[in-house]
Amino acid sequence: MYMKRYFTLLLVAIITLTSLTMFAGVRDLPVKKTGGKEYYYYKVGKGESVAGIANALGITPEEIIQHNRRAAGGVDKKMTLYFPVDAYTAPVEEVVEVEEELVPASP
Repeated sequence: MYMKRYFTLLLVAIITLTSLTMFAGVRDLPVKKTGGKEYYYYKVGKGESVAGIANALGITPEEIIQHNRRAAGGVDKKMTLYFPVDAYTAPVEEVVEVEEELVPASP
């Protein structure tokens, strides 16, 4: 009983760790500069699909096609997909420090 439970927990842990390392986001891809603009890029592997790549990168198939019109008809091993860095970079928020004078509350 305990041995079966141990192996089940071990299997769940292995699957979880594997899936966490397998699925990288777009921002984890290498960057290439072309035409003065930076792009993340992804080289399509054998047997991959737009849906599978989207799932692995944590984006939608529509996003892949939006940035790579050739992918609308599917992908093949020889393709490289590009994603503009600025489309996947969160805007930097300006932080403004305000000094306030603390006034004691009247009794």
